[in-house]
Amino acid sequence: MNPTIKLEIKLAHVGSLGTYRRISLIGNIDACLATLAMKNVNYFNFYKSQAVKGRFVILDSGLFESFLGTEQEKISQTKYLKMAIKMDASEIVCPDSPNNSKETFLSTREFIRLWKDYPSHRKPALMIAPHGQTSEEWMENLRSLIEIGNIQTVGIPRIVNSTITDLGPFPRVSLAKAIKKHRKDVYIHFLGAADNFLQELALANKTGYVRSCDSTFILRYATARSDPLKSYAKPVLLRDNKKQSYGFWQRVNQLKSYFQN
Repeated sequence: MNPTIKLEIKLAHVGSLGTYRRISLIGNIDACLATLAMKNVNYFNFYKSQAVKGRFVILDSGLFESFLGTEQEKISQTKYLKMAIKMDASEIVCPDSPNNSKETFLSTREFIRLWKDYPSHRKPALMIAPHGQTSEEWMENLRSLIEIGNIQTVGIPRIVNSTITDLGPFPRVSLAKAIKKHRKDVYIHFLGAADNFLQELALANKTGYVRSCDSTFILRYATARSDPLKSYAKPVLLRDNKKQSYGFWQRVNQLKSYFQN
């Protein structure tokens, strides 16, 4: 990706408990992980203050990013929605089930019903995250979810890049084009970033179909000791390091030029 390209896509860079303040400010929107907000009040308060300042804040369950998807650790749907309202989040990602279109439909439908009936005038807008093993199944899941109603944004998870193999090397870009061809009334957001993120971002930016993207890309890159694009964030998302090495922030700064809007 050429650093001189003007990036129209809004970016939220997700950091660990020890880096979120500095890393999030590299982007121009924010993504808050509910799993971390439950564990750390300072983390929650930071994103609440960002929302108060007028910053666009997306609340995600954080189960996928944090690898905390056990039944014991899942946040209840009511608590999840209450957190978003208390934070004054702009948008909330509806609960999903990676690679399971049926479970995603059921959990999303249940959450939207809760959202509709919840007595508050400050509810966040809704983002859905469809799933499917093929592009056909994914699009069918999308259609079913949109029919529920009240959807502002379609989130395309990064897992799509490894599960859907019938759309070429950049399936999320292809899905974004297909969505906008039929539904110009919804926004599109890329949930997370895969190994080809910089190339995917440049291509998506060129189409003009994608509103925004969130990722732990900078965190993974700066933390990696070998291959930065294949190092996952699991070991560092929950590490409350107050101090990071000079090499860490040097690598963060090396990436900044790619993400200037």
